[in-house]
Amino acid sequence: MKNILCLILVWSGYLFAQEQSYELKGKYGKNVPAKKTMEFNLSWTEKEGIARGFYKDNYYGSSDLVKGISSDLGRIFLVTFPRETQGVRSLMIVAPELKDQKEAKNVSVSFIARDATGNPIRTMPLSASLAPSKTITAQAQESRSCQDGFGKLAGVCGLYNGVTNEERDDKKRCNLMAENSLRLGVIENGSVVVLMGPVSEIVEAPAHNVGRLPADADSRRVSVINRQCRPLPGTTFPGDDCKLLDLNGEFTEERGTIHFTGTYSITDEKSRESCRYRFSLDKES
Repeated sequence: MKNILCLILVWSGYLFAQEQSYELKGKYGKNVPAKKTMEFNLSWTEKEGIARGFYKDNYYGSSDLVKGISSDLGRIFLVTFPRETQGVRSLMIVAPELKDQKEAKNVSVSFIARDATGNPIRTMPLSASLAPSKTITAQAQESRSCQDGFGKLAGVCGLYNGVTNEERDDKKRCNLMAENSLRLGVIENGSVVVLMGPVSEIVEAPAHNVGRLPADADSRRVSVINRQCRPLPGTTFPGDDCKLLDLNGEFTEERGTIHFTGTYSITDEKSRESCRYRFSLDKES
């Protein structure tokens, strides 16, 4: 799986630049087999060639965070949905670069629908309205604040790195540490992911979607559980078997650094084979 929910991540140090905010919106038309009108909306902010924003439509769904790149040749965005819909798990959106744009313009864009493994399914040429926007900055900052609705887990969003030990893998089903860069990520919508390999600006590392933190948490101890019934990167469990992903641990803070200590286990519900890792990780600054 090349992509993950929610496209991971504006981690740290990135500030939205209000003077470079845009909105792309349009209709899918005959590109999707639906009886009613299917519309899409992509709002984002650019800074130093990096685009961050949010996508939604009324056909495939929505992605809490979208990232992309912008250059003189155009813009490329990667949208990953929380779940597969109509065989599509992610979209790659190719849009033009319009320098010093002051008003809305109709532009030609390409939507490339991809399956759960990242393979292209079809390309949809579309016409859309591209306009500068001054409204998404406050929305993005609010969504990224990692405060409202988090309770005692406020401020834990980010990427965590440190010491990982494999505690159990009796049948040699897991190889999550092959890249020597296993990390834990907490996204601004509360989703928790385990990442294998380096994180780049546009290409995601292989990842496991572990689930979501509890809303308005009354403790910094967490137990996040998810069920995945598709192939998991870094494992050799049968793809059709359902696997239980279980993260247990606690966030603490010392001298301004947030720390996570806990375990992450994967259990095949059919064979009961499992592996488990222990984390001692610091939030990256």
